[in-house]
Amino acid sequence: MIVRAADLSDPEVLALLKDHLAGMHAHSPPGSVHALEPEALRTPDVSLYSVWEGDALMAIGALKDIDATTAEIKSMRTAAAHLRRGAAAFLLEYLMNIALERGYHRLSLETGSGPAFEPALALYRRYGFENGDAFGGYEASPFNQFMHRQLRPDSDSLPILFDMEASIVPTGFADTPQPPYYAVIFSSRLSRTDEGYESMGNAMARLAESQPGYLGIETTRGSDRLGITVSYWKDEDSILAWKADMKHLLAQKNGIERWYEHYELRVAKVGRAYSGPHGRTVG
Repeated sequence: MIVRAADLSDPEVLALLKDHLAGMHAHSPPGSVHALEPEALRTPDVSLYSVWEGDALMAIGALKDIDATTAEIKSMRTAAAHLRRGAAAFLLEYLMNIALERGYHRLSLETGSGPAFEPALALYRRYGFENGDAFGGYEASPFNQFMHRQLRPDSDSLPILFDMEASIVPTGFADTPQPPYYAVIFSSRLSRTDEGYESMGNAMARLAESQPGYLGIETTRGSDRLGITVSYWKDEDSILAWKADMKHLLAQKNGIERWYEHYELRVAKVGRAYSGPHGRTVG
């Protein structure tokens, strides 16, 4: 999957927007739909993005400027043919990173209530959004609800991300339980500019240890700057919660911009596990 700036002259993008608007009207009381028409998405304060897999449009979503510290998530929609494939989560993570890059302190959104909205609500809650007050000129009603995600403190200073002094380098093998469980496999080659990377990596390992569902980690890096880190997790929800942690997102952003020449990320379900060599036969 890749994210691109959405082209509002693309018939596929327009068709998915039309589907989004139709869905909002079908599941909302009269006068309660605040979804943006295509023309409203062309204004300078709105950035519309699309998720693609090959030639297939999977999802769309937008960021709308509210003020200097707040942006709003708008027009989130996954194509019916690509539901439950992770496109919405993939796009939401991208939007959160864009918001961080632009210096916003908070992300907010307005949505509805009822069964049709529950999948989206569950996604936002997994990524740390919480219900709160109306914003940006909206008026509260029994139907609509407002969610917010703090990205950084309400001040001009950046948050203190990591306790570097307390960081510990993980060593040895992870002591994992019997399968099934999940593995997040991150392979990377560092660029020549790697100042600060070791401290960040150590701090991220320490932060992961405090996350629900964390089972262990194994990591190594060679003199050729190629390294691999495998973290183990109880289930996919634990992985999503870890990915949504803002300290982790900021570390990812630094890695992409400063430290990694190339990386590969893979998620796998572990069905069998063995240890050795003692007690293990070949064949």
